[in-house]
Amino acid sequence: MDTYKANQTSKLNIPADVLAESANLTDVQVAELFNCSISSLRNARSLRKGPLKDLPYTKFGKSVRYCLRDILEFQRRLRVDPNAIHGE
Repeated sequence: MDTYKANQTSKLNIPADVLAESANLTDVQVAELFNCSISSLRNARSLRKGPLKDLPYTKFGKSVRYCLRDILEFQRRLRVDPNAIHGE
């Protein structure tokens, strides 16, 4: 196994070991995943507005973390299958 590749980080600067489904990501990491600003993510969470308003999160004191498993499920729910829309 190529240890160099195993130790590389993703294009999103999220280490490979963090990408396990049980990982808890910061708002900075989630903003990178969704290609949105951190303030958009925080506003969606606090104001319950916008496309990310239903994204589950966990509060640890003042810290907020997002479980990667929840993020993946959230993305699955938002997925649009164009063939299903057009009845193909």
